[in-house]
Amino acid sequence: MAASALGHLLEICPECRRAIEAWRDQATPQKESTAGAPPRERLTARIGDDSVAPWLDELLKYPPPEWSARVKGRSHLISATTLAEELLSRVRDLLPFHPREICDLASLGCAVMSHESSTPGNTALYALLLAHQANAWRIQEDLEHAESLMESAAFIQSTQTLDGPTPDPVVRAQFDWLEAALRRSQRRLREAECLLKRSVGAYLAAGCDLDAAKGLISLGGVYNHGGLYSQEEAVLCRASKILARSENSSFFAFCVAHNRIHLFALRGKASEARSLFVQSQEIYASVQDPMAQLRKTWADGLIEALEGHFRSARRKLRLAQEGFTHYGRAYTSAMVGKDLAALHAQQGQLQQTERTINEIIPVFEDKDVHFEADAARKILRDALAGRRDVN
Repeated sequence: MAASALGHLLEICPECRRAIEAWRDQATPQKESTAGAPPRERLTARIGDDSVAPWLDELLKYPPPEWSARVKGRSHLISATTLAEELLSRVRDLLPFHPREICDLASLGCAVMSHESSTPGNTALYALLLAHQANAWRIQEDLEHAESLMESAAFIQSTQTLDGPTPDPVVRAQFDWLEAALRRSQRRLREAECLLKRSVGAYLAAGCDLDAAKGLISLGGVYNHGGLYSQEEAVLCRASKILARSENSSFFAFCVAHNRIHLFALRGKASEARSLFVQSQEIYASVQDPMAQLRKTWADGLIEALEGHFRSARRKLRLAQEGFTHYGRAYTSAMVGKDLAALHAQQGQLQQTERTINEIIPVFEDKDVHFEADAARKILRDALAGRRDVN
């Protein structure tokens, strides 16, 4: 039954078929003398698990196009599973600021695992690496490519439950978080909410506090997009309490602080937003990524608009918008543009409002995020209606 169902799905989904075939059919045969040995024992004859990390450090000094061939040439000496797990660990360390490197490392991990036997654990590891590739493309705002990879990853992961044991709940929680990030970017908010609630529950049950806090922060973002600001504030408070008892939480503390500042600004609480913004300068300074600094400028612009410093607010919003465009983040740039258009509309600057809206709507539509395109159109409609009322 399971085999026939899998065969049927492969027939109707070319993307899944390609992913499965690339995983199964590229496997190189093992030597007869070691064919009966378990993969980990067979492949660690000379390079032990504790030696994989330094060996990988040497490998990564070469250009990414050479990685796969070099790994293949040493495949009889290395535990593929251990190498893939080390790659996965490094992928997590790079989140969310180095998507290109994440793509390279996750792709190498998938190539490594394509030569391993199909066990439930290997299937889950392969699917998780593929999901990280999808997430890296999401960060780079290529939602179409991200969706294609995520669909393949979800299908591959589902195959292990047809005849195999129940998946590791923590692995499933990681996968749910990655898929939820994509659904949030696509503004498929109900799906993202369900995935994140399941992910957070699994992380808390397993005692993975930092990961649970990360999931709560993401859930707050989902509520933000849906205009559910009270729910966002509640989950950010939960995340803060978890982070207060956790180590190595500086990046997540930055996320909570920034999201709370943005939340205060959206709710029109200028004094609270400015107070927290000033208190968070050290946290902002601790994250040197350009995207984080542009988000700081964006938040400052929103606060200044609330404080009535409109000229400075427009300047900072334009600076943030241009910065995101410079780094190839057209989607995020359009989100800043939406705030800038709303500010123009608030000041009765209809021509600037219309020009800005007309610039950002094609970006949202190109990403197939009609939720934000409709919100942008509403800003323009309201501005036009306001002018008619004045006249």
